[in-house]
Amino acid sequence: MKPSTLSMILLALCIIAAAIFFRWPQPPPEPLPPLVQVQPVPERRAEPAILHPLPLPDIVEPPLPSLAESDPYLQELLARNIETPKLLGLLIPRDFIPRLVLIVDTLPQRTIPLQHLPLKAPEGTFLTLTTAEGLTIAPANAARYAPYVALAEAIPAETLASLYRRLYPLFQQAYEEMGYSRRYFNDRLVEVIDHLLATPDPAAPLLLEPRIRRVIYADPSFEALSAGQKILLRMGDENRRRVVKVLRDFRAAIVLQGPQ
Repeated sequence: MKPSTLSMILLALCIIAAAIFFRWPQPPPEPLPPLVQVQPVPERRAEPAILHPLPLPDIVEPPLPSLAESDPYLQELLARNIETPKLLGLLIPRDFIPRLVLIVDTLPQRTIPLQHLPLKAPEGTFLTLTTAEGLTIAPANAARYAPYVALAEAIPAETLASLYRRLYPLFQQAYEEMGYSRRYFNDRLVEVIDHLLATPDPAAPLLLEPRIRRVIYADPSFEALSAGQKILLRMGDENRRRVVKVLRDFRAAIVLQGPQ
């Protein structure tokens, strides 16, 4: 696989798995310690069997760097082959793979560690619209996320899955260093994708309620959704439909057997 293909797929994987950047204004979060000092997450349950084994290539050429040295390796691939500075500027390259793994793991939770995002947030501010029914998300707000969605669609799922398998040892190591020494990251990734795909589809535009420096959903059932599910709702109907398709296609490419 050519380095240019590798770099673009890596960026697309980050967009798919960590689309957490589609968020609206909220109170400044409490400062977190550096990523390398994040406390291990307690095990959730007894060690399970591997549900979604991921076949890995027998030989990886050139060999992968260590996780600690993976940032320069990834940055070099991206800088060498992506000519658009704005696209490169989306990345937060420090501790890139550990950040990505951390965000994937926390998407089903109510909050996520914003200080550890591996990508920058979209430009502009969150847009609302006052209608006869009340305050809602402005349709124009979806345009802020369009470049991310288009990038996620640019790489075929099978090609993206091929790079994921190539880099998988680094993802697994980062997951184990978070405290999941007896767990399999690909199982967690599939679990998170399934969680996102289960996001309810609202029958009508969702109404908002203003709070100090933020807004919430007026419907308690939608306000109670996870951070990841709220991301899909906030990006707009068309963007959500396109991202759901990307997630479904990528899931099919990394799951050889089991529930679909």
